[in-house]
Amino acid sequence: MCTLAVIANSASAETKGTQRVAKRVPTARSKAANAKLVRALDIATKCKTDLQRIKDYSATFSKRERIGNNLLTQKLNLKVRHKPFSVYLKFQSPHAGREVIFFDGRNNGMLLAHGTGIESIVGTLRILPTSKDAMQETRYPLTQIGMLNMVESLSKQWESELKYADIEVKYFPNATVANTKCKAIQTTHTKRRPGVAFQVSRLYIDQKSNLPIRVEQFGFPKQAGGKKPLIEEYTYTNIRLNMGLKDIDFETRNSNYDY
Repeated sequence: MCTLAVIANSASAETKGTQRVAKRVPTARSKAANAKLVRALDIATKCKTDLQRIKDYSATFSKRERIGNNLLTQKLNLKVRHKPFSVYLKFQSPHAGREVIFFDGRNNGMLLAHGTGIESIVGTLRILPTSKDAMQETRYPLTQIGMLNMVESLSKQWESELKYADIEVKYFPNATVANTKCKAIQTTHTKRRPGVAFQVSRLYIDQKSNLPIRVEQFGFPKQAGGKKPLIEEYTYTNIRLNMGLKDIDFETRNSNYDY
């Protein structure tokens, strides 16, 4: 669960954001909405910088994604190493016990996956991350998982939206995600635009660690004034940083795994 509590921005924060905008976007676009969006990008960039200093982490990864007409929910145990990029997943629900490994530069770029129960009969599968089988229950390939990829994706989205002066940007310094105190940023498009998939985007940043722990994306309602559909939501909790993960943590021969 998460909550947002609105508190007015201080004059000094707005002044700093306006000063940055002169360096990053043309003067003609230095309106309040753009100044706030540039400030949002500055905050996201700081998150990326901090994440790039982190070598690895484990977390509980929860996601909700709209696939077709269905909103699918998954909860997984996750290990991520940034260099070389490596991922280990163990599903909690659904498909409890399923494990997936990706190790950049090994296994010919394939995922190594296995299921439980009847699924286990076929053993370990080697699957291309972008294949139809791998993408059946997800919006993005496994190679794009992780907090760093998440905040980089949102940053690129906001960069592309700087040209829209009417985007509403709000800051919530007292938000919470799963009892974690956060600061949150929300951007809202006031009208539909070609190529713009999300009307509302939210980024939640842990106040203590400055880690981006949740992103929410809502689409445009089918009818004016209607409910905005949740398209995707990604949440990282129970985070443990710099665990010293080794190659063996991303190999099927790890005795702690069920391959």
